[in-house]
Amino acid sequence: MKIRIVIFPIVFLCLVLTLRAEEAAIFPIPEKEPLCDLYDLYIGNRPVPVYQCRISAVPFNQVWPGYQRPIDQTEIAGFAYWEMDTDVAVRIVCKAKVQKVDIHPKVLKIEPQIQDKTISFSLKDHTPVVVEINGTRQPLHLFPAEKRKELADKSKQGLRYFGPGVHHPGKIVLKTGESVYIDAGAVVYGNIYAKDACDIKISGRGILDNSKAVRKARFREDSPTGTEDGCIHMYDCRNVSIDGIILRDSDHWTCSLFNCENISIYNLKLIGQWRYNSDGIDLANCRNALIENCFVRTFDDCLCVKGFKTHTDFAVEKILFRNCVLLCDWGCAIKMGGETSAPSFTNVAFENINIIRTSGTAISIPMHDRARISDIRFENFRINIDSDQQRPALQKNREDHYIPQDVKGSPYCPTLLQIAIKQNFYSKDKELGQLRNVLFRNIQVYTKLQPKSFFEGADADHDVQGIRIENLRFNDDPPVSDAKQMNLKVGNFVSDLKFQ
Repeated sequence: MKIRIVIFPIVFLCLVLTLRAEEAAIFPIPEKEPLCDLYDLYIGNRPVPVYQCRISAVPFNQVWPGYQRPIDQTEIAGFAYWEMDTDVAVRIVCKAKVQKVDIHPKVLKIEPQIQDKTISFSLKDHTPVVVEINGTRQPLHLFPAEKRKELADKSKQGLRYFGPGVHHPGKIVLKTGESVYIDAGAVVYGNIYAKDACDIKISGRGILDNSKAVRKARFREDSPTGTEDGCIHMYDCRNVSIDGIILRDSDHWTCSLFNCENISIYNLKLIGQWRYNSDGIDLANCRNALIENCFVRTFDDCLCVKGFKTHTDFAVEKILFRNCVLLCDWGCAIKMGGETSAPSFTNVAFENINIIRTSGTAISIPMHDRARISDIRFENFRINIDSDQQRPALQKNREDHYIPQDVKGSPYCPTLLQIAIKQNFYSKDKELGQLRNVLFRNIQVYTKLQPKSFFEGADADHDVQGIRIENLRFNDDPPVSDAKQMNLKVGNFVSDLKFQ
């Protein structure tokens, strides 16, 4: 009798989750699109197609323009997406026996069941999940999404609709009032560009893939990034909405907007970024922006706020990033700079951010130009730092090979927080700026190592003032109470630094 009492709730729960999984919306993969054969994925008893993406295998980067990273520095990983309104049972069948599983973000507290080659767990919400099996190599990325309440109106004037299947439109130029809808089950090979447009929208559940683009050897002089490429690239636009699609394999900055205002970016997923300089979401000289519920995995900085000389008269203000999951294979998870050519950066906030991994720095504010940056907030962060993380390195020539961490000796640990005012090769302005009133609140760091942080100003006129660090914790320790406790080096021209 006791055995029956214990087993019945478990069997009942599994049955309920399986029935709920039948309500999930699963979309077929196009015939010409290659499947990732590393895993078989099921929601309940229903198979879900796993797409291929290419990610960086080693943190090895080049700095010369034009030359692209070779394929042997990368590896194949998988990702899948579906829609659901309730909890679902997830089952992953691997090719080899499963020894260890890590499911990120850790804040979800997903405890998988492992049986030989099979991993089982339930998903309760729409947070993107990264499943790392037997280590960090070749992970599986899961993108559950809420069911769409409205489908595309294909008769709408100005709509470019891409239905299930493979499409090769190349460069798509949006003008005022136009929109793009990439439906579930669609893979669109190309990119989207807009300039001097307003009331434009990009939406759907499908994939925009920029892998056919080849990075140009020479930069354009009139472009901040030297190119009009990347998956999404916009200049001087107003009332911009980007919602729900997946961006894969960008040749440059993946989603970049310059001097744009009234921006909404929701439920965007960036995956398969492995090429040199493939930033995630970059907002330069932009105003009034909300970026939320996004997943960003890149081979350069994930979330960036910048100011460029091409738009130097336009301030950066009222920007909010929230509820995002970040995985940075090279560079910084969050960067405000290094280009800061603008009158000011004000009222910029990052809320409820999960950083699964970062290669260089978790949160960085490098100021190399004249902007006065003030009223900046970083709140409710969970930052994971692996003790076996690979040490990033620069490739000096094509014959250089990556040297693994164990050859270098001491374990590598990324930087936690960085603030620096100084000119360097990014600088376009002759004058430097100032930093005022930055809040770091409720920052939880999970680590076996002790990451470093450092703050420094340039001189008495270009200094750092008013930094507040509230409830920054390492693992289960009490909040840090001083710079020494958090391994923070405070340089010159930094004042009014307080801990709570």
